[in-house]
Amino acid sequence: MLHRSDRRAFLQSTAALLAAWHVPGRTSASPAVPCIDHNTPGLLQMKLHTAKLDELRRFYHRLFGLSIVQESAAGFTLGAGASTLEWQPAAPGAEPFYHFAFNIPENRFAQAKAWLARRTPLLRDFLTSKDEVYFRAWDSHAVYFRDPAGNIGELIARHPLKNPSEQAFSVEQFLCISEIGLVTPTPKALSKELAERLQWTATGNELYFIGDGNGYLIAAPTGRAWLPDRVQQAIAAPVEVTVQAKLPQPVTALAGAIQVRGK
Repeated sequence: MLHRSDRRAFLQSTAALLAAWHVPGRTSASPAVPCIDHNTPGLLQMKLHTAKLDELRRFYHRLFGLSIVQESAAGFTLGAGASTLEWQPAAPGAEPFYHFAFNIPENRFAQAKAWLARRTPLLRDFLTSKDEVYFRAWDSHAVYFRDPAGNIGELIARHPLKNPSEQAFSVEQFLCISEIGLVTPTPKALSKELAERLQWTATGNELYFIGDGNGYLIAAPTGRAWLPDRVQQAIAAPVEVTVQAKLPQPVTALAGAIQVRGK
């Protein structure tokens, strides 16, 4: 039986715990492991262009449930965990598309795949015809979709990151943007400059990955068919990325159409 002083301490600690879980903006699905910190590569902000603003607003906000953190007559910005994704109108006559990926908890791939399949068709691997891909070199499972503007999105569970969640999968477990394709006729040169300027690791041959599982800039050659179905060939398109790194001057390519900035 608790003494009066012990009971008072117990009630106070319980009240404090309950109050902590009702802080505005906190949800039970918040990841225990941060997606981006000061010691790892990370994609903080991304600005892309589209000819289908309204369709993408419906797709990502109404269908997926990603929050709109800012909106104007010129576009809108989505929150995706530790990252933001801004959509701006494309130049007249242009129809850009991109490849990008979102990290999810490494132990929630099956749930994430089922969640995604209830909302949009899954893309199939051109080699296996399966609607998921396992990358042995990365020990990662990925599932892909195509949005109304032709962008190829991906949910990827990177098992080495050790970021498990005990919560059922929901849009709250889009941890961060973890990949963006930067398409250029000279991907090797762009990869070298990014790796040197950012002090990030670069790997690959033809398709270059700069960073790590927390955040990859992918320097891709124009015309290369994107995974998983290899239906669409990569095209150069304007993109601005703010990364978790010190970078006094931005790295640019394609006469400034591609811009990578430091925080």
